[in-house]
Amino acid sequence: VNEWTLQLLRIRHLGSAEQRLHALLALLVRRMGRRCGDWCDLPFRLTLRGLGGLDLATTDLVNARALLLGSVKTLDLVMTSPEDRPWAVQIYGADASELAQAARKVEGLGASSIDINMGCPAKKVCNKWAGSALMQDETLAMSIVQAVVTACQPHGVPVTLKMRTGWDRDHRNGPRIARLAEEAGIAALAAGWLGWSAVSAWGDVPAKPVFEVVPGKAGVGVRGAW
Repeated sequence: VNEWTLQLLRIRHLGSAEQRLHALLALLVRRMGRRCGDWCDLPFRLTLRGLGGLDLATTDLVNARALLLGSVKTLDLVMTSPEDRPWAVQIYGADASELAQAARKVEGLGASSIDINMGCPAKKVCNKWAGSALMQDETLAMSIVQAVVTACQPHGVPVTLKMRTGWDRDHRNGPRIARLAEEAGIAALAAGWLGWSAVSAWGDVPAKPVFEVVPGKAGVGVRGAW
């Protein structure tokens, strides 16, 4: 158990919700700049749930291949508990079969929904032709979306998609990918980076909910129909 987890456990055992909230905010201020995984792990999710008001919580991005190979670090990312519901797992990779298998695996762990990462710009992700790099190959991207949706259909687990409005500023193919993803059966998508004006310009495409991820703001814009 690392120091981060111990601090969260101490906060969860404080007397009142107000005390827990103040202690958590103080901890977050001290931990600014830490890796994203710290903000998505099980101890953090349970701490937030203990404060009340949290519905769906999502993991950090999970490498599908590493999950299937049983990587200890990757298995830590999908650690959960009965109190951690509803709970979504975000997976990434460049092999449709592997992502489908990974989706079935976390579905078996109790995941309430599966999110496909097609938006991460990190070099270690894009160098594997995953994350936002997938938007450069729409055929591969849609084969992954279709494989994951098909894998999750038997138990009715919804699949969502995280993407960008384009893979760079000169190639804004987000609307086309969104339309294809909707046809493949996704339940919703999140589009980030290039701004709400770009998302709004999509017009009637797609009909599913579109969430704009706005860095540095406490919330997201929503467009589309539930």
